Amino acid sequence: MPRVVLRGFLIVPEADLEAVHAELPAHIRATRDEPGCIAFDVEPSAADPCRLDVYEVFLDRAAFVEHQRRAGVTRWAEVSARAQRHYGITEESDVRPATGGDVLRTVLAVSAILPGLLAGAFTLLVGGGRRNALNRATRMWGRQGTKAAGIRLRIEGAERLRLRPAIFTINHQSGIDPILICALLRDNFVAVAKREIRRNPVLGPAFAFVGTVFVDRGGGEDRGKAMRPAVEACAQGLGLAMAPEGTRSAGRSVGRFKKGVAHVALATGVPLIPIVIHNAGQVLPRGGYIMRRGEVRVEVLEPIETAGWTADSLDAEIEGLEQRYRRALGEASL
Repeated sequence: MPRVVLRGFLIVPEADLEAVHAELPAHIRATRDEPGCIAFDVEPSAADPCRLDVYEVFLDRAAFVEHQRRAGVTRWAEVSARAQRHYGITEESDVRPATGGDVLRTVLAVSAILPGLLAGAFTLLVGGGRRNALNRATRMWGRQGTKAAGIRLRIEGAERLRLRPAIFTINHQSGIDPILICALLRDNFVAVAKREIRRNPVLGPAFAFVGTVFVDRGGGEDRGKAMRPAVEACAQGLGLAMAPEGTRSAGRSVGRFKKGVAHVALATGVPLIPIVIHNAGQVLPRGGYIMRRGEVRVEVLEPIETAGWTADSLDAEIEGLEQRYRRALGEASL
C-alpha cells in the first residue's frame, strides 16, 4: 500500500508568526502520535523567517485524510489559517512487490524455528544444560532465519553486542525483529514480549522455550511481578532485549517510549545499549506477511550507564533514550 508524502512550505504573515511558532511544538507532537504518521517535520527556513518547510509521510491515504480531519479543528488550524500553503502530495512506496521467491524464503525463514527448537531440545536431553540449549536454539534461529529470508545485516558498533550483562533496546519496526534480535545477540540473552505472542501457534512455543518474559501491554499492578524474571536474568549475567515502544511503530519513526525498560534499568543498574534498526520495514512491512530479500542497517549506539539513575530521574532518562533514537533515525526532536 503506497505511503502519502507531502513536501512543501508555508508562508506565514508576519503578524501571525508568534502565535504559529508558539503552537507549532504541540502540533508536531500531536501529529507524530497519530498511529498512521511515519514522519512529520516542520522547520523554519534559514533564508526567510516567514517560511516554514514541511515534510510529511503517512502510512496510507486513509491515515493522511484522518490527519487532515483532526488537524483541521485544532488551535493550529486557527493560528495558521492565513498562511499561504505551497504543497505537493504524492503516493510512494519503498517496498517492492513480493515475488514467488519471497514467498518461498518467508516459509523457509519461519520454518527455521523448528530445527532451532530441535537442536535446543536435543542439547537439553543429553545433559548439555538449559542455558546451552537455549543458546543453541537462538543462534540457529538467528543464523538460519536470516539466511533463509535473504537478509543481510550491516552492523555499526557490532562489538557492543557482546557486552553482558546489559539491557539491549530496539525500535520495533517489523515482524522480522525477533529473527534480527537472535542474529544480533546470538546467545546468553532473554527477551521481553507482549503476552499476546504466547498464544501464537508458531511463535508462542518458540518464544516460551527460549525463556521469553511475557508481559501485558497495558501494564498494571502485576507488571512488576511479571518483570522479575527479566531483572533476575540481568543478575545472572545475561543480556535482556526490550522494545521500549511496547508495540510495532507505524514506520521508520519511533513511537513514544514507555518506562518499563527504565524501571528494569533502575532495578539492575546494568548498562543500557540502544540498537537502532533503520529499515526492517522494507524487508517485512507493517501488516505484511511476505519477507523481501534485502539489507537491513543496524546501528548499535554507545552504552548508557544506569547505575546513577533514580526513581525521580526516570521520566528524563526515558525521554533521553527516545531522543537518541530520533537523532539516529534522522528525526527532529519533539
